[in-house]
Amino acid sequence: MKQIGILLPRSGVYPTMTFDLVDGFKSAMTICGADNYELKTAGIGHGGNNKEIYTACEQLILNGASVIVGYINPSTAAALEPLMKASNTLMISLDAGYHLQSTTQRLQNTFTVSLQGTLAARITPYIAAKSEIGKFAFTCSFYDAGYRIPFGLFNGANENNCQIVFNHTTKLKKNEFTIEPLTSYITNNKDTAIFSATCGDMTKDLFEAAANSTAFTNTPWFASSFTAEESWLSQIPYPNTNISVIIPWSRHLNNKENDIFATKMTEKNRAPNVFSLLGWEAGKIVAEALKHADISAQTAALKSGTFSTPRGILRFDPHTLEAIMPLYEGTIIRNEDNGTCRLAIADAIPEDIVRLNYDKLRTESAQLENGNTSWFNSYGCLD
Repeated sequence: MKQIGILLPRSGVYPTMTFDLVDGFKSAMTICGADNYELKTAGIGHGGNNKEIYTACEQLILNGASVIVGYINPSTAAALEPLMKASNTLMISLDAGYHLQSTTQRLQNTFTVSLQGTLAARITPYIAAKSEIGKFAFTCSFYDAGYRIPFGLFNGANENNCQIVFNHTTKLKKNEFTIEPLTSYITNNKDTAIFSATCGDMTKDLFEAAANSTAFTNTPWFASSFTAEESWLSQIPYPNTNISVIIPWSRHLNNKENDIFATKMTEKNRAPNVFSLLGWEAGKIVAEALKHADISAQTAALKSGTFSTPRGILRFDPHTLEAIMPLYEGTIIRNEDNGTCRLAIADAIPEDIVRLNYDKLRTESAQLENGNTSWFNSYGCLD
């Protein structure tokens, strides 16, 4: 019987994260007929301590795991790569896409599946420019400021003749939260659109404040992909204006795989979300890998493989071993039943636009290799 290890972070903002990841993984393995395995888990806190994660991963391998799955950031995955190579172990690294993979270290045993958050931010000015939007006021939570969303947005803006004319970061302490600087700027600069980057309760704080102001009613507003995470949207009051987003997935995507995924999650009394989605995709990938006897055959199969997932076709770039996935235009709108928010999904971003921006983001991320800092936590993992 094959043993699979899974590295699980914890989150106070997304308290069901670990259960969602595991249930998504197990359900996909069952769908693929891969039932002859034993799953071993290891807690990794908020995913920010590489030494502790290395030790946990090493112990899973010593106890017999031949495949490791983990919701970890790319720098952690890179730190684990020597261990993967030394032990001939396959790693499936799951990520929100709010960090960026190193451009100097080529991974061989580690395949990455992300929600492509920074890539979505980079594409946003391309979408905005089609509506002749040329100026952005950028606002983000103190937490989101420590990830790569601003980097993606700024590079996309430069390429699409958009200007970032105002920057605002909310305070860390909740009792100091205010959007007065943003409100004041937009009131006096009606030709400026908003781009916001928040998640979870930080989105709630932002939308509640916006709902109590008339400044944003006719202002074009764009947001980061996690702003539209559906389990939180259903709890958040509508901010009195629609908000455009680029998202990796929605419960409302109309395809057979998404229907199967939603059904299986519902059978487990779980609403499908982005974390069970990542678990599901990891399960399909691992099920394919387990058909092959050794690491060489496994990596060859994944490099050439095509996987049907709830958000579309998954293929790995054979050089970076990152999955390049579809992205979709969406709009946060009012839920007329209760006054909260809901997500309306529209068309997929053209595949050539996604690929072009992925390649450019890879080139640009080389600027961050030396001397730039960020939060180490896996995105969304905080109390």
